[in-house]
Amino acid sequence: MYPLFFLPFFIVLSSCSVVGVRTTQELDYQVIKVYGEYELRKYNDYKVVQTTAGGSYEQASSKNFRKLFKYITGNNQSEADISMTAPVKLQSVTIDMTAPVQIQSVEDRGGEGRYSMQFVLPSEYQGENAKKAPLALDPSVTLSVVPASRVAVKRFSGILSEKAVASQENLLRDWIRQEGLTPLGRVSSAGFDPPWTIPFFRRNEVMFRVEIDSREGEKQGEE
Repeated sequence: MYPLFFLPFFIVLSSCSVVGVRTTQELDYQVIKVYGEYELRKYNDYKVVQTTAGGSYEQASSKNFRKLFKYITGNNQSEADISMTAPVKLQSVTIDMTAPVQIQSVEDRGGEGRYSMQFVLPSEYQGENAKKAPLALDPSVTLSVVPASRVAVKRFSGILSEKAVASQENLLRDWIRQEGLTPLGRVSSAGFDPPWTIPFFRRNEVMFRVEIDSREGEKQGEE
């Protein structure tokens, strides 16, 4: 289930309904291949704000989220309030937060580890405007550009939890293997909906960056 620390995030996402209808701006990508709940996507580079914390999945997520939430509510050099819903007009700067919130394990230590969390910045801070994103006042919160990549994704519904992510990761690894792809790095998980959305209608994803065989890449480039 979703911890209470996500409550402010879900309040500002209140435009989402109990059946998963979303109005939040989402990161653009190109779908290369679809097979049921699985997709191979192409992402261009994009700007994120991120931080890292230690502990269990839930503990680290709580620490990370609080820091990032402070950033989007004014703890940045421009003192800009950054909304997660689109559009919201504010006194200083109007910024639309982009879904989803992404979580990734960066180190394992026997049941505990370190996890990074990213908020994807909206379109007005992408591309040529990436340098306009306000810097964080907290030195542990940083801005970075995620390089362009090919990503294998499995979409699933239900409650997003550490156990669910582990189960879906195994299924995604199997599909990646069947497709002749090579997973890179660690799995990332993403949630798109507030907790009052009926679990069956929730959109969750697990994803791996993948390396594509050069011949396969040439073939896909011709499509």
